Amino acid sequence: MITHASDNKIWIGSPFDGITVFDSDDDFIIYRTNKNLVNDNITTVYTDDEDITWIGTEGGLNRVGDLHWRTYHMSNDLTNEHITAIHKDINGNIWVGTIDGLNLLNGESFDQYTTVEGLTNNYINSITSDDLGFVYVATQDKVTVLDLGVVVDTIEELDGLNADEVKQIQFENGRLWFLQDTSVQFFDGAFTDATFSGCCTQPLLSGAKCLNNSVGQYFGTDNTLRYYEDGLTVSNCIAHPFPGTATMTSIVEIGTDLFCTFDNGQLMIYDGGWTPYPYAFPVSFIEQSFNQNYLWVGTQADGLSKICLNFTSLMTNSVTPPTCHDLADGQVNITAPVGSEYSVDYGENWQAGNTFPSEIGGYKHLLVRDASLNIISDSVIYLPYYDVIDDANITITQMLCNGDNNGTIELVYSNPGSHEWENANTTLYLRENLNAGIYSVTIYDAGTCNRVLENEMIEPDLLDYTLDYEDITCFGLANGSVDLTVTGVTLPYTYTWSNGIEEAENPDLIADDYYFTVTDASMCSTNGMQTIDQPDLLEVSGKEYHIDCYGEVTGVIDIDIVGGTTPYTVVWSDPAYVDLNDDIVDAPAGDYSVTVTDVNDCSVTVDYTINQPDEIEFISEDITQVLCYGDSTGVVDITMQGGTGVLSFEWVHEGEAGTYATSEDITELLAGIYHLTVTDENFCEITTDYEITQSPELEVTLDVTPITCGGYEDGEILAEATGGSGTYSAYYWYDEEENIIGVTPHITNLGAGYYEVVVRDSYYCYDTAYTTLSEATPHVYEIAPTSMSCNGLEDGQIEVIVDGGPGTGFTFDWQDAVAGNVNIAENLGVGEYFVTVTDLSDCSEILSAEIEEPYMEDIGAFNDVEYICYGNDLVLDPGTFVSYDWSTGSEDPTITVENEDVYFVEVIDGTGCHLGDTVQVIISTVYENEDLNLVSVTADNDINLYWEKTPGEGTASYNIYRDAGDGFEFLANQLYAEDAIYTDTDVDPTSEYYMYQITAVDSCGSESDYSDIHRTCLLDVVPDGNGACWLNWGEYQGFFVVYYFILSGTTPDNLEIVDSTLYNDFDWVEMNPNPEGTYYQIMVRRIDGCSPGDGEYYYQAYSNIVFCDNYVGFVNNAVVSTSVYPNPFYDDLNVTISMNIPGELKYSFYNVLGQEIIEPESINLMDGEQVISITPDLAPGMYILRLRFANEVYNLRVIKESY
Repeated sequence: MITHASDNKIWIGSPFDGITVFDSDDDFIIYRTNKNLVNDNITTVYTDDEDITWIGTEGGLNRVGDLHWRTYHMSNDLTNEHITAIHKDINGNIWVGTIDGLNLLNGESFDQYTTVEGLTNNYINSITSDDLGFVYVATQDKVTVLDLGVVVDTIEELDGLNADEVKQIQFENGRLWFLQDTSVQFFDGAFTDATFSGCCTQPLLSGAKCLNNSVGQYFGTDNTLRYYEDGLTVSNCIAHPFPGTATMTSIVEIGTDLFCTFDNGQLMIYDGGWTPYPYAFPVSFIEQSFNQNYLWVGTQADGLSKICLNFTSLMTNSVTPPTCHDLADGQVNITAPVGSEYSVDYGENWQAGNTFPSEIGGYKHLLVRDASLNIISDSVIYLPYYDVIDDANITITQMLCNGDNNGTIELVYSNPGSHEWENANTTLYLRENLNAGIYSVTIYDAGTCNRVLENEMIEPDLLDYTLDYEDITCFGLANGSVDLTVTGVTLPYTYTWSNGIEEAENPDLIADDYYFTVTDASMCSTNGMQTIDQPDLLEVSGKEYHIDCYGEVTGVIDIDIVGGTTPYTVVWSDPAYVDLNDDIVDAPAGDYSVTVTDVNDCSVTVDYTINQPDEIEFISEDITQVLCYGDSTGVVDITMQGGTGVLSFEWVHEGEAGTYATSEDITELLAGIYHLTVTDENFCEITTDYEITQSPELEVTLDVTPITCGGYEDGEILAEATGGSGTYSAYYWYDEEENIIGVTPHITNLGAGYYEVVVRDSYYCYDTAYTTLSEATPHVYEIAPTSMSCNGLEDGQIEVIVDGGPGTGFTFDWQDAVAGNVNIAENLGVGEYFVTVTDLSDCSEILSAEIEEPYMEDIGAFNDVEYICYGNDLVLDPGTFVSYDWSTGSEDPTITVENEDVYFVEVIDGTGCHLGDTVQVIISTVYENEDLNLVSVTADNDINLYWEKTPGEGTASYNIYRDAGDGFEFLANQLYAEDAIYTDTDVDPTSEYYMYQITAVDSCGSESDYSDIHRTCLLDVVPDGNGACWLNWGEYQGFFVVYYFILSGTTPDNLEIVDSTLYNDFDWVEMNPNPEGTYYQIMVRRIDGCSPGDGEYYYQAYSNIVFCDNYVGFVNNAVVSTSVYPNPFYDDLNVTISMNIPGELKYSFYNVLGQEIIEPESINLMDGEQVISITPDLAPGMYILRLRFANEVYNLRVIKESY
C-alpha cells in the first residue's frame, strides 16, 4: 500500500517489513525497526488533509505529524489492535476500523462502536463518507450508516445490495460505490448494478480502483478493467491481459495511458492495447507522483523506486558551499545536460540559467526540463553547511610512514566563534596531508576571549612514488590510464586503487579522481590522487528562427559549438541552405540535422525543426440571409484556424465608408455585400466577400362584407397577401380587445367593431391590415329568471325585457310552448328554457335562462347510526307530514325495522315542499379476536397489561381476569374509550407468577371468548459465595420467545443488555460481579408489538429486578476470551479460545430454534491460547456454536455460506 502527503513525503507499507518513508526533498528514512513503530506488520497507511499520516498495524495505531509519533493501543480504548481501515470525514473525525469493532478518535482515546451500539458486524472491511457527513462502514455483514456519531441506518441485500459483505466502499462524485468479490454497484438515489453494464464477464475478485474527480472511475478485477464515466450507468470494459489468473492491485492514469499492476508482479501499460513495462523486480503497487513526469513503484521485496518517464541524460554539477551556515551565498552549477529550464527545489521555482548563486546549505533536488516541460534529468545533492563551533579541541593523527604526508589535525568547537592557525589560515577545521612540525591554532569566541591549542606532528622515514597518466580523448569514453612507479623503503609493494584495481598500472579509466594507496613490506604507506580529465562534452546548441507566414522560405538555424577539441567539421543533412558560418538560412519548414566532429573524431548529432504556422483557413462558413424585407437579421458566422497567435478581423460594408466591424462573426446585417480581411499576429492575411440577400416586401389588402341587422354577427372580411416568400403560413385576426378570432384568410360571423389581421409568410415575415364593421343600433334584451322556492314545488318564472319594456310588437316563441306569445313564462320547474324574440325588421335573438331547484332539506329526526341488539326492533318516525315515501316502499308515517340496512324517507309538507332523512341500522355482535399483547413488571413492582384495540367492531369495554395461583378471577372492567393499558397494583411479582386474560364486551352486554394466557417472567438470583452470581427464571408465556436478554447495572436505573440465552435456557452466571453489588433483570421481545392508544409502541416485557451482593475478591474465569473465524464460513471453522486452566472442552451446534443438531464432542486443552479447527456437516444458514468448559457456557453465532 502507498500514500503520499502534501509535504513531498511518500509513505510505503508492507505486510511484513514495517513502514518506509521516502522524502522526495531529502532521502530515504526506513522505519522497519524504528522504536516508535507500534508493529512491523503494516495493514494500512492513510494521509489526511492536515498532512497527518496514520499507520495501521496488527499491533496498534501510529499517528505521525512531521515525524512526531503517537501510539494508540487497546489501553487507549481501541476495540482491537489489528487495524483494517482508516478514514477522515468532512467534519474532521478520524474513524479507525479493526477486526473487532469501529473506533472514533476523541482526544487521546477512542469512542467504541460494536454490534451493541448498532454495528451490523464487528469486522470492518472499509470506511468512507459523503458530502453531507454521513459515514458508511462496510463490514463482513452489511453496511452500517452513522450520522453525528450515531447509527442511523443499515444497507443490506433487502435494500438492493447484491451481497451483504462489501469488500470496498467509496463515495465519489455523488455516487456511493460498493465493490464485492463478484459484483460492482453504485447508489445515487437508487441502486444500479454495474457488474454487467457494458461487461459480460462477472469478476471473482474485485481489485484496484482509480478515482478521477472530473471524469469517472476505473475499477480493476481479475477479468476486466472497467471504466464508468460520471453520470452514466454503462461501463466501458477493457480486455484483461491475464484474465482469471491475476487481479489488478493498482491503477494510475497519466495522460491518455493507464499504468496497471497485477498480483503476479507484472507492470503493464494500456494505450489502446497492453504493453509490458520492463522492470527489474516484481511490482506490487504504483502511485502517480506530484507531476506526470514520475511514477512511484513499490516492489514485492525490493523497496520503492521512482521512474522518470521522460529521462534522457545523467546530470553533472559543481557546487560552492556557503561561507557561513546562515548565509545564502552558496552556488550550484548544473553543468549537464543542457535544458530549457533548471530548478534546485524540485520544481518549485524554475529559471533559464543553469547557475544558482544564492543558495543556503542543505539537500537540493536538481531538475532539468526541455522546452516541452518534460523532466529530462533528476538528481539530489547535498550543499554542505559551514558550521561555526565553540568548545574547542584538536585531534592529531600522526603520519605512519615518511613521505606519506598523511598526518591530520582536526579542530572541533561548538559555540559561535572563529579561529586562526599558525599559518594564518582561518577556514580549515581538518588539516590533512601534513608534514612533521608543530601546529597551533587560536580560537576566538564572539567577544574578545581566545585560546591556543598546540601539538606536534613527527615524520617517519620516507616512502615515495612517481606516476604517468593519459587523459581521455573523447567525453564519456573509458581510455584514460595511470601508471605508478614506487621507490624507497622495503619491497614488495601492494597497491589499492579507489576503483578496486590492485596493480601499479590502472588502465581503461573514465573521467574521475582516482585515489591510491601504496604500502610497503613494513606496512608504511603513501597515498595520492590523480585526476583523469576528459574534454568537455562536445555539444551543439542552436536556435531556430521559425517562419512567420505559411509557405514562406525564411527559416534560420543558428548554432554554437562548445566542448570537444578544435577544429570542428560540420555536416548538415541538407547543405543547400548552409551559409559560411555553418548555419541554416532562408530555408523552408522542415526537419534538419547537423553532425559536428572534433579533431579526436568525437562527434555529436543534433536534430532541429523549422516550424511554420498553419495556413489561415476557414473551417466553416454559416451564412444567414435576410428573410424579411428591410430587416437587419443577416448573419455571417465563420470559424477560422491556422496562423500565428490571435487572428484579427476587418469587415467593410460595400457602399458604406470605413470599417464596419472587427469581430470574427457579424450579425444584424442589412442586405448587401461585405468584404472580410483576416490578419494574424505576424501580419499574414487572407480576404473574401459575402453577399446578404432579402425577400420582396410583403403586402396585405382586405375585401369587406357588411353586417345585415343590428346586433347580428354576419359580417365577413377576406384578406389577400402578395410578396414575401410567396407562401403564407398564418393569418391572425384580432378584435378591438386584441383577442385572436380567426386564423384563415376569410373570417365570417362578425359583429360590429374594429378588426385587424396579421399575415405571416413561411419566413415568419408579416404585414398588418385593419378595418371597422358598422351596424344598426341593436336592441337591448334582458332575461330575468326566478328559481323554485323549495325542493319539488314548480313555481319558477322567467321575464324577457326589450329595450327596458315588455317588447310591444315583438314576437316571443318559447321552446316546448311553456308559454304563449308573451314576455313572461310562469309555473316552471327545474331546467334551462329558451325563447326566440323577433323585432319588426325580422331580426331575431335567441335568449335562455335557467330555473334552479333548492336541495332537499333534512328532517333531522334520525341519528346517522342506530345500534340494536340481536332479536330487537326499532321504530322509525320522521314526524307529521302530508305524504311519506320510504326506501322500503312503504307510504306509512312510521316503519318498524329489525334488520341491518340503510333506511331513507322522503316527505311532502303542507306547502308542497319535499324533505328527507337517512339512518343506518346496525345489529351489534361481540368481537371475538381481541388478544392480550404483553404483560410486563414495572420498576415499582406493579404489572402492566398492553393490548391493541380493534375499532369499528362495537366493543364497549374490556374485562380483565387474573390467575394468582388459584384459577382465573375477574379483576376489572376498562372502557373502550380509555387507552388499552391496565396496571395491576395488587401484586407481588418478586415472589410469584401471575397469569392474565382479557375479553371484549359489546353494548348489549355480550362477552367474547378469553384471549391467550400471558404469564409474567419471575427472576431469582443466588450468590454462591465464590465470586459468582447465578440467575434463574421461569419462562414467559403468551408468545414464542426466541431470546431472553440479560440486563445488569450498578443501579436499577442504568441496566443495560450484557448477554442473551435461547428460548429454552433459563439460567445464567456472571463471574466477578461489581464489588458494590449488581442489579439484574430479564427482558423478552416480540416482533409484533402493539399501540394501545397513548402514542407509544410496546414490544418488550420485563421481569422483576433482583440484586446480588456476592463480591469475594477477583476470581478468574476459566475462559478468558473466545472468537471464531472466518465468519461466515464455507467448510472449515477455526475457534480461538484463551484459558486460565487446562481441562476438557465440549462443543456442539444448535439451530435458531434451540434444537441440538450436532451432538457434543470433547477435546482436552492446555492453558493459554488454543486454536481448534472444526468441519461441521451443516446446511447453509445461521447456527449457535455452544462451548462448555469448567461449568462455563459460551454461545457463538456462526453463518454457513453456500458456494
